[in-house]
Amino acid sequence: MAASSSDADPPKRYLALWKEYLTLCSFADAAGGARGRSTLHHLSLPPGLHTVGRLDRDSEGLLLLTDDGAFCHAVLQGGVRKRYLALVFGRPTDESLAAMAAGGLNIRGRLTRPCAVRRIDAASAATAAG
Repeated sequence: MAASSSDADPPKRYLALWKEYLTLCSFADAAGGARGRSTLHHLSLPPGLHTVGRLDRDSEGLLLLTDDGAFCHAVLQGGVRKRYLALVFGRPTDESLAAMAAGGLNIRGRLTRPCAVRRIDAASAATAAG
């Protein structure tokens, strides 16, 4: 039995968004606990979209949103590589970079995984972020 066009699933939606500094990766409004903080709710995004991962409130960067649960699962659980640029105070020592690369650092109650880490200068950081 062939499916009619009315039985077909609607096309999946994918949205790339630059999340600004101090915006919560939440769709909460004032009634939902936003407490005066900027959230994704304030952007009037299409209904039914969910974030693919999240960025902390004090981070900015690319945020993906979709209504495709299989895609979201593949990105979050399927080993898709991600790149982060972190601004730190001072100059990290070789030892601190090695410890981060090895994984197992406790950050807010969660252990980091092993990763590639390198120190970059300010000019390289501007190019990488832009």
